[in-house]
Amino acid sequence: MGNLQYLSVFILVAIFTCECKKHVSVSETLSYKYVSHKWMKKIEDDKLLSAISIPGTHQSNRYLKTSEPMFQAWGLHNQLDAGVRFFDLHVSSDSIKYVKTGSVQESETLSYFLKTMLTFLVKQKKETLLLRVTPDEGAVARVTKLLSRDDWPVWRDKEIPTLGQVRGKIVLIQSSTLELGLSVHTTELNTDMDTKETQMKENIKKASQKCEQEMMLTYTVANGESEPLKTAKTLNKQVDNYLLNLKGDENRPHCVGIIAMDFPGPKVIQTIINFNGKLGEGTQIVVDSGSNEDVALPDSDISENEEEDIGGESSAQEEESHAADEEHHAEGGETSAQEQSHAADEEHHAQSDQHPRKKIIKKVNCHKVHRRPQPSPLL
Repeated sequence: MGNLQYLSVFILVAIFTCECKKHVSVSETLSYKYVSHKWMKKIEDDKLLSAISIPGTHQSNRYLKTSEPMFQAWGLHNQLDAGVRFFDLHVSSDSIKYVKTGSVQESETLSYFLKTMLTFLVKQKKETLLLRVTPDEGAVARVTKLLSRDDWPVWRDKEIPTLGQVRGKIVLIQSSTLELGLSVHTTELNTDMDTKETQMKENIKKASQKCEQEMMLTYTVANGESEPLKTAKTLNKQVDNYLLNLKGDENRPHCVGIIAMDFPGPKVIQTIINFNGKLGEGTQIVVDSGSNEDVALPDSDISENEEEDIGGESSAQEEESHAADEEHHAEGGETSAQEQSHAADEEHHAQSDQHPRKKIIKKVNCHKVHRRPQPSPLL
């Protein structure tokens, strides 16, 4: 009887892990299994950016414990690695540059985000990142100046581009206090938890009807609430269920626009990404090489001059290095040490799957428990 009770508890824990941690991220780290660096590479160049279904985060820079309430568990590197491509930042006049006391990073700033995004795009030239910045009244002028640099790969036009036009670029999305970039039709939820699911469905449906001609942004978040994680545990799963049902409908829409979430987990992010795919095909999580830990923050002593040089000489050097790597692979060069390491990791994890305890966990299948249709892959 004791063994049966233990097994029941173990299965319940496995189900909870499957249901909660995949729809909601509560850990600071991201498993390499869920890294999705290059999903935009599979989409045609001539597709309008508005017609692509894009996973995003709300209050993307609110993940440090010093900035409670927290809205995200992952740092920016892990958000990028997980496939998030829309970022929402609220910037005050004192959070544009780095703030550092000794060796402690106190806050993630606009400068840090831009530097990290540009570095990511140097390595992932087929991707594009969408950025919506809402500066407070005292920061508007400085933010506008920073984002208006001609030597940065930033799309500031008001005309919706094709994906091919903005690969390797940051696309600015207008906010209530910043008019640079694309205008966007935004929908939000009110604070009534009992009606949030209905509102969410209505807002995503509205976005699906207009996204082929307009930029549509749906916030499925705890608007005005002090416990965003608690709300995310309910809403993120509801968003995932609704999108899977919507995708399985014979009259399914072609897109759902940008969906910005609090604490999104790999499952709901992948469901949004897979909405760009065809109907009726099998699916698997897009896997790319990556780390199971967040990348260490770069040195944060940035002066006014250094702030102006983000994406300059160092990015050019990375470009040359990246181009050399591509040429090396094209000529049939030997496998790099990083690739060998990743291959060894995959072999190690494949062997680890033979462990009896992991076999028990694999028997708990999220899709079978809920009898939901699996999403389709990208084109």
